[in-house]
Amino acid sequence: MMRRFGGFVRSLDKIFLLFLFVWLILNWISLPWGLPSVKRAAMVLPPESKEPQFFEQLETNRKKLYEISLSSQIAVGWMDPYFSRPDEIFKVRGWETPWHRFLLHAYSGFLLRSIDGDEQIFIVSLSKMNPKKLQLNPHHYFHAGVYIYSLGALFQASQMAGLIRLVSDIKFYYSHPDDMGRFYHIGRIYSALWGIIGGILLYILVLKNSNRRMASLAAYFYLAAPVTLYVTHVLKGHATGAALVFGLLILCHDILERGTKKSYGLASLLAGIIVGTQPHLWFAALTVPLAHLCHGLWVDRVSIKKIFIDLRFLLMPVIGILGFVLVSPYIFSAFKEWYYVALVHGSDIHPPTLNPLKWLKAYAIGLGIGLNYPVFLAFAIGLIWALCRWVKRTSWEKFLIIFSLAYLLLFGIYTGPVIQDSAMYSRHFMPLVGLCCCWAAWSLERCFGSGKYYWKGLGAFIVLYALSVMIFYEFNYFSDARGSSYMKAGEWISKNIPKRSSIGLKHMPHTDFTPPFDFVNYELWINVFNNHLDPEKDALPQYYVLERNPNYYSVPIEWKKPFKNFERYYDPVAYFGRGGRPRWWDFTDHFSGANFPVWIYQLRRTHAS
Repeated sequence: MMRRFGGFVRSLDKIFLLFLFVWLILNWISLPWGLPSVKRAAMVLPPESKEPQFFEQLETNRKKLYEISLSSQIAVGWMDPYFSRPDEIFKVRGWETPWHRFLLHAYSGFLLRSIDGDEQIFIVSLSKMNPKKLQLNPHHYFHAGVYIYSLGALFQASQMAGLIRLVSDIKFYYSHPDDMGRFYHIGRIYSALWGIIGGILLYILVLKNSNRRMASLAAYFYLAAPVTLYVTHVLKGHATGAALVFGLLILCHDILERGTKKSYGLASLLAGIIVGTQPHLWFAALTVPLAHLCHGLWVDRVSIKKIFIDLRFLLMPVIGILGFVLVSPYIFSAFKEWYYVALVHGSDIHPPTLNPLKWLKAYAIGLGIGLNYPVFLAFAIGLIWALCRWVKRTSWEKFLIIFSLAYLLLFGIYTGPVIQDSAMYSRHFMPLVGLCCCWAAWSLERCFGSGKYYWKGLGAFIVLYALSVMIFYEFNYFSDARGSSYMKAGEWISKNIPKRSSIGLKHMPHTDFTPPFDFVNYELWINVFNNHLDPEKDALPQYYVLERNPNYYSVPIEWKKPFKNFERYYDPVAYFGRGGRPRWWDFTDHFSGANFPVWIYQLRRTHAS
């Protein structure tokens, strides 16, 4: 076994091995960003937190929040559960109502959540399961199956090793936020390992039909892509799903080239496992029948009838269902819940679009930012070039062209309606990101092999640009972990804004877009954006906190102002973050809230009442 592993390592390109090592080191030191901590808790907790019933109030309020949020999401699709009237402004004086539900929501979030609000979903999901009683339903199906069960096993092993403490009482973590932070940290390490596995599998996939340089370039572009850096810095299963799909494509290569029964069986089983793990990757499962069809037409050269009556083809759905059930054992008792949450609910929120113009914008923003633009252009040129020379392509290259084009079409249809507001949706299409990196590597292989110095120079520029983007992202996470912009902003607010002052906020205090400060000692004006105030007629808050969490905004990047002509009434008094006025060409992280910039504005004296 060790001899085989040693032979595999020697088969990898030495430069690629060095890159993997550097990538792991950079990820390792930058993973503990935006975690709950004792320091952050001390910045927001009121004096009442020392009372015995405080954590009980937090627990009760948290349970109500989850009931409200879940019911409203399922009923109408992500309706805001906090505001019954979208235009209503809430004014909360914490010193008068320290138990206000908005403040309790805020305290609970800053004690338990990371800066990425979705990460806690998986910890909550695991808390609802009890393997000893065969209660295996995670109730969250976008990252279930292999990911959620292996994550649970990892947490159990971490407890046995003394790395974390598993306690059923949520009040324990309210009083020990550092312990909660360790869950996120370990989960992120796990995501990074899946990222490495995905990169190696992509290398193997490309090597099946090319040389080591092209395989190394494809894996390099994948691991250096901004969206990959994001999914390997958070506790989420996107990197897991991508790695599984790359493994499936390797098996599909064997089906196409040799058509062995073993490859058919393993590929069909893995396709079912992928759908059970991440239902939104259902499209990847179609690669198995596609590989069978291509094998019959291009290798065996048999009729369509023989292709479809082949026993190997007929057994695909049977083995696929077996794989699905293997990682979704709850499906028989919770099919209705799984079907609605995993399949119907997502379509209700973002209906697909058939508008080609929206597709193009989705490609330019979603994949352009997700890959970085030079790599995106290399991918586009590579795929178009390969398509134009279809006749000269191998059977495997033709298979990848068909699958890539179909996946791109799906990407445009499903992300076209939403990608205009956010670039981060490319994380749901990580296998497509890997395919794009393959075609980008295909382009650069021709640049480096052309013999022309200017083509080689262009290829070197793209490689170095991808490296510079990766270093920026890693440094952004690293610096967040050691003194983030929003923590500094929160400290400044508590020290410099007089107590009992009024502060305008876009939303109720939340880890995703609010600096942690002494909420209880200020009058918080919540929901005062979107022109809910008329500055000529209405009273105005003394201060405004403006944040720009880039993963909620697409290009061009803008600061969302509370109302028109805002700067006629307010002056900036403090800024925290990198670059006061971001430009389209900068390396802004559009996928996480790491080091999100914060402006603090003060009402001009001429307009103060």
